[in-house]
Amino acid sequence: MKNTLLTTVVAALFYTTVSHAEDQRYLAIQHTDTVYANQGVCAYHFSLDSGGADEFGHLYITLQFNDKKGKALAESTLEVEPFGGSDATRYGGGFTEVDCAQVEQAKSIAIIQATEVLANNQVTRLPISTFTPEFHQPLKITVGGK
Repeated sequence: MKNTLLTTVVAALFYTTVSHAEDQRYLAIQHTDTVYANQGVCAYHFSLDSGGADEFGHLYITLQFNDKKGKALAESTLEVEPFGGSDATRYGGGFTEVDCAQVEQAKSIAIIQATEVLANNQVTRLPISTFTPEFHQPLKITVGGK
């Protein structure tokens, strides 16, 4: 009985620690650019910041493009190569392509699902709460200081 109780307590503590560590993972994400890629395809570029401490495997992030009323216009998957784990590798990025006609009325992008493929090919679903959306306002570029 004591061994069973001890095993249960240790397992619960381990699960809590692992869950808590998973809850602490963080990814800032921002849409940085949209370009016309030819033949009616628009490429949406994203930058991700792990904060330096967190390491992420290969990510597949399902994005939903919504109109101003929140109605879904299209879905696409953003694929991001592994990154993070140090300040030198804290940033990752990627792009996804979408039919421009489908998303010309898009006013927002929602992350609706994310999966991570770890080094051992284990696939896990990331909680959506891992992501912290950030608004990106590019700086104005001038020529000759004007």
